[in-house]
Amino acid sequence: QDGVMIASVIDIAVRDYLKSEDLGSFVDQVARCSNPAGERALQTILSSSPHHDVRGKACYQLGMKKLSAAQLARRIQDAGDEELDMLKSRYTEVAFTRAKGLEPKIIQAVGEKLLERVVNEFGDVKGRRRTLGRSAAAELFEIRKLQIGMIAPEIEGMGIYEKPMKLSQFRGKVVLLDFWGDW
Repeated sequence: QDGVMIASVIDIAVRDYLKSEDLGSFVDQVARCSNPAGERALQTILSSSPHHDVRGKACYQLGMKKLSAAQLARRIQDAGDEELDMLKSRYTEVAFTRAKGLEPKIIQAVGEKLLERVVNEFGDVKGRRRTLGRSAAAELFEIRKLQIGMIAPEIEGMGIYEKPMKLSQFRGKVVLLDFWGDW
């Protein structure tokens, strides 16, 4: 019942305000919605809004939704009975069933393409803390370079005794990296 009402509200908002520049703030709200109408709305806004910034926000949020869906689908496929029960309790039945039927590699690729589009076409759009281009590039870097089992990117810095060091000097050894700051 609530899902039908949410879908109706989203559909009305997109139908009546698609041409509005203020739709950008709505995009962030719709992105948090697990109702399939939210994803349809983002796709409609991306393809039909006349405003560059609004389309950029929709593209970024749609890409992030795809990546989250791929991650959940992967977790469901790899889960044992106990973790499956935990995942079922955390997500709505609709969201869980939808994710269960997804092909993670395909959805992941779609999400990455959307974020590449953000970098190339909407990189200048302001996000919460930085441009969407920088946020999308950071997400893509993490996906492509910072996953378990991947070789860590080169890190250069000062070692314990103030001698220059490179992470690659320790290849094949167990390494503990401690990142800290005093901000």
